Amino acid sequence: MRDTGCESVVVRRGLVEENQLTGESCLLIMIDKTELLAKWVAINLRSPYLCGEVKVLCIPDAICCVIVGSVKEREALRILTCL
Repeated sequence: MRDTGCESVVVRRGLVEENQLTGESCLLIMIDKTELLAKWVAINLRSPYLCGEVKVLCIPDAICCVIVGSVKEREALRILTCL
């Protein structure tokens, strides 16, 4: 799923292996002002929007398997290698 209101990439926790966890966390503030502490993971992502090794946030109950937000331009360059 593509979400241009999101500033990062989010993946459902159930799809992540323990060895992919980086040990870092990030406080997410949702649209309704609720807060959620999410863990950072390093994954190899292949989607129409972003490809390659990326650092993403994982949350237990994400509405979709992967949500691609508005990532930095350097990350967006990976799209070109995704064909």
